[in-house]
Amino acid sequence: MIHIEMNEEDKEFIWNLLSTYWILDNRESAINLARNIFENSKNLPDDIEASILKFSSSHMEVDLCEVALYFVARHYFDPKRHIILVSVLVEKNTISINRASDLIKGITQVEGASTLNDKIKKVIDIAWLINEDSKDKIMDAESDNMLVDALNEVIVEARLEQKE
Repeated sequence: MIHIEMNEEDKEFIWNLLSTYWILDNRESAINLARNIFENSKNLPDDIEASILKFSSSHMEVDLCEVALYFVARHYFDPKRHIILVSVLVEKNTISINRASDLIKGITQVEGASTLNDKIKKVIDIAWLINEDSKDKIMDAESDNMLVDALNEVIVEARLEQKE
């Protein structure tokens, strides 16, 4: 997988677009952000730019899911934002709980993980346990509702924080 260096301005634009749509539940504002991509972004990969432009005209959530998946697969965001996006992708049935667990498992080694809130830490811990159980062939993530429940708690908290 190719990791393209992203500037902070572009990452912030993507976060604002995705969180406006899914966390703030303000679809019209998200569509307007997408329409203004060339004013708000400088150096996005061509396929991401194409997905955002497609979303701006189609208004199809699947186009935003592609953008979110691109960013979480490459761990572009800080752990909290990363887990929020993974939570959304699970909620939208874009990724399986096994995939979510895989996308979360490396976060424990990220600098600053110790300063995360309890709900985010809980997701990280459960993902680690599921990955260990899966390695030992005890249980796979699809058989365990704990991660789904923890991811739901994260997204509910993110939505409540944004409304305050």
